[in-house]
Amino acid sequence: MIIIRVQRIEYMECIPKCPICNNMDLMRIFSKESLPKYNLERHFDRDSALGVQKGRIEFYLCQKCLFVFNAAFGETGMDYAVDYENSRSNSKYFQEYLIQTCKTLDEVFSVRNKTVVEIGCGDGQFLNELRRRYNFDGYGYDPSLNTNMISRSIGNKYAQDLHFVQGYYRSGSLDTVPEIIILRHIVEHQKNPTSFFESILSMPEDGRATNIYIEVPAWEWIVDNNWILAFSYEHCSYNSQFSIDTILGLYGYVAKKILFSFAGEYLQYYGMHQSNQDQERTNTEKNSSVKQSIIKKSLQFTMHVPYVLMNLKKYLEDFSDNAVLWGASGKGTTLLNILNIDYNQLAYVVDSNPKRHNTYIPGTGQLVVAPDFLREMRPKYIFLTNSNYKNEIKEELDRLGLHPEFVLIDQIIKKI
Repeated sequence: MIIIRVQRIEYMECIPKCPICNNMDLMRIFSKESLPKYNLERHFDRDSALGVQKGRIEFYLCQKCLFVFNAAFGETGMDYAVDYENSRSNSKYFQEYLIQTCKTLDEVFSVRNKTVVEIGCGDGQFLNELRRRYNFDGYGYDPSLNTNMISRSIGNKYAQDLHFVQGYYRSGSLDTVPEIIILRHIVEHQKNPTSFFESILSMPEDGRATNIYIEVPAWEWIVDNNWILAFSYEHCSYNSQFSIDTILGLYGYVAKKILFSFAGEYLQYYGMHQSNQDQERTNTEKNSSVKQSIIKKSLQFTMHVPYVLMNLKKYLEDFSDNAVLWGASGKGTTLLNILNIDYNQLAYVVDSNPKRHNTYIPGTGQLVVAPDFLREMRPKYIFLTNSNYKNEIKEELDRLGLHPEFVLIDQIIKKI
């Protein structure tokens, strides 16, 4: 038997409760007083980037359902009605991942001739990739959706079968109940997932229920890899295979398939509604060893975080005089803000996405530049938060005739 002793919350005022199960047996994971609210908001001048809206984070792990949440997340939440750019369509590695996900989605749910809704569709990249391969009626909803960018990103002969809406999807938004709902990196933006699922799921009179695909950062991967860059304000919650199965079980869903993908970083949940409540469930709650293992690793992780932050900051400062960070995505923005590295210490961030060029990093003010800029700067080091992209970035550097040394942040963090 594994016995876990956790340092209890010492103060008695405003003790948080788990939003899923109301449990108060919580483990404090990580806190920081101020981080940008929107990691991927575009800013076209430095003053705007430095003056962004900020919020406090205070993450806890519920030791009953293993849901991880930011107890300091504002009650009003975030509307994402900002200039929000999260596309990774310029990455070959990510494109291959999307194609494989499309294939798996069809293998599990048979996408053909179905009504499919993607909530938080971004620029429509995934829905478009899915439609290239299978015939279905598709709808994409996103409050930050830019219809001009959508039309430019699609460009295939099946585009007329995809419908995009700038706004939120709710149960009843369509005349028919969708047969498949896709939630890719949306659930981690929900402080209370139960309220969110109640708003989007419905059961028609004929008993036909919606299948659901969910993709979220895997808490298992975060604690296994000391991934302190998971903590941002807009990611206000995290799930393990245990918690996501528990949450969806509240609505009668069982996991037809659960996978860890993208080199283990993402948790993929393929859920089907179980009409017979007496039928055998596959809930991971039955596996107490899984639960205890996650709790133990979470405790080790939270005790190690201060040491990781201290050593990572020192490590990067030793190299930063002749270096750039590659990647203006969420990980890059979090790295700079969580370590308080501003544009005076590290002036530039490189990104392959032209939609991010000549913008500034929220909170820390670095200028985002195109890869070609490096011909002039000729850095000695490239900071890279995700080594999955190393090979394609090396190809780009070879094209430019540059051969800087890679400093792989994820590998460094894992070894600290």
